[in-house]
Amino acid sequence: MSGAALILDRRRRDAIRPLLPARPAAEWHAALTAEITAGLGAAHAAVLAAPVEEGEEIAWCAAGTRSKAFAELPLADRRALTEALGAILSDIRRLGESGAAPNVAAAWPALREVPDLEAVFAVDGRPVLAAWAHVPARAERPPGLL
Repeated sequence: MSGAALILDRRRRDAIRPLLPARPAAEWHAALTAEITAGLGAAHAAVLAAPVEEGEEIAWCAAGTRSKAFAELPLADRRALTEALGAILSDIRRLGESGAAPNVAAAWPALREVPDLEAVFAVDGRPVLAAWAHVPARAERPPGLL
């Protein structure tokens, strides 16, 4: 990853509900990105935006120089981003299944959940998820968007 930290998204804590237990999102991020980097490389780990707790909000940040929300992308770019995201998430799932990444295994399938498509971004052309492993606060179950 290169570039400054871009704030992709901000979510009020009371608007989202975490799917991963026992640790704050920042601790999950550190554990997950360490295992993903070791097993697949930094480019795969960069799919998870870094959560930064700011009072009643969580900001989701990624290194890069420019970002676009999924809805802002032309249809062809949305398709390409979705395909790249699918391939990365599939690699991460297999890493968790391999036994080499216990945190990834513990976080899957919640890791691939986002509250809405507003949490999907292209950062310097690569897919990045904000609010990963979270659902809308009132959701009875994950929406299964990804």
